[in-house]
Amino acid sequence: MWLELRPIDILRGVQAFFDRIYHLGFGAVRELVSYVLAGAVFVVPAWLVLRLMSVGGRR
Repeated sequence: MWLELRPIDILRGVQAFFDRIYHLGFGAVRELVSYVLAGAVFVVPAWLVLRLMSVGGRR
């Protein structure tokens, strides 16, 4: 065989390539969700406190 390439090796390489892209994509989504949840931990309680403080002042 010239270059010792077999069709099954090419197919496995293509499959491995798409598997790496698939795993990178979900890793990025997981990272984004963790940042959003970390931000919500600070924003939601602050919003709730400000909202409760402004309820008594409206009359």
